[in-house]
Amino acid sequence: MIVESLAVHRFSLSLYDSFPNKSKEFASRDGLIIQMTDDEGHVGLGEIAPLPGFSPETLNEAEAQTIKLKVRLEGEDIPDNIDRLDGTLRNWLNYYKLLPSVQCGIEAACLTLKARETGKSLARLINDNAEQIINVNGLLYGDEQNILRQAKQMREAGFRTIKVKIGHLTVKKAAQLVRMLGEETHEQALIRLDVNQAWNYEQALEFAGTVGLMTIEYIEEPFKDIKKIPEFYERTMIPVALDESLLTRSLDDIRHIDGIDVLVLKPTILGGLEKTWQIAQFAHVIGLKAVITSSFDSSLGLYTLAQIAANLPHYVSYGLDTIKFLKEDVLKKPIKIDNGQIDIRQFSFDPSEINFDILKRVV
Repeated sequence: MIVESLAVHRFSLSLYDSFPNKSKEFASRDGLIIQMTDDEGHVGLGEIAPLPGFSPETLNEAEAQTIKLKVRLEGEDIPDNIDRLDGTLRNWLNYYKLLPSVQCGIEAACLTLKARETGKSLARLINDNAEQIINVNGLLYGDEQNILRQAKQMREAGFRTIKVKIGHLTVKKAAQLVRMLGEETHEQALIRLDVNQAWNYEQALEFAGTVGLMTIEYIEEPFKDIKKIPEFYERTMIPVALDESLLTRSLDDIRHIDGIDVLVLKPTILGGLEKTWQIAQFAHVIGLKAVITSSFDSSLGLYTLAQIAANLPHYVSYGLDTIKFLKEDVLKKPIKIDNGQIDIRQFSFDPSEINFDILKRVV
């Protein structure tokens, strides 16, 4: 496949509520949609959307690099066997030293381009036996009353796993909320907790001693010092998930730490679909779960992640319940979550399904 052209569009999607991050609140989700067309007229789609406060690069930096990359990639031959996700894409693109979100979007465009060329879905391009439906964890947000209301709705809607961020709360308030969540869901849903490293070890231990095991599936990044995880797990028996730590710790370091049960993988921040896939395979080999998770992507980004997740264990619930934050979307028909699941057959990566009316052509 030869890259005939690379079109870049910018989007700015309004949110229902401003969503807080590490540094400030943002009221819109901004990013780029790229269309990669080959010499036979097939089109691949990718999303480039660094997440403010989490991604190391800004959108303006990502856009500037993408514009430069357009000139270099047009006329280039995409390597064969990129669907193996074995490092071929990274080796091909390594010369350009791409920013994480740009790497992710370009890889997505290349892979969906090949999928369109072969007449397969992205999921079935990777593996002919990929699942068609994946499980999703429901994401809770807002004040205590709203969180409990959403938990009840999600239980009734068929979600088997829910997630809530508690790092901004005091230990006492967090424990109270989690106990009420257990009651509200009748302990019929697994609960994922995310602290975002906001507590220290003693606070995490106090929290665990207050809530006990209940139906907690894991606690994500309970504190910064991952060397304390084995002791925490030994004293509480609550499994730990890593997210931010994956950016600063090697996989060899992680594999030798008892108590880590889950790796939370965000391709936009980690630096691509291929890298994410390889970490997920590593996790499987050493007995950990990999949970592919959105960085508050549009429906295009969410469908891309869902297609990758369709090749991972079907019993895992993936972190893709973020479309509800967006008032508008880059797809004419936004992604749907029914019964706590996504049917990846809803979207074929056909450019005609893109809502170009809300996009601004960059180049």
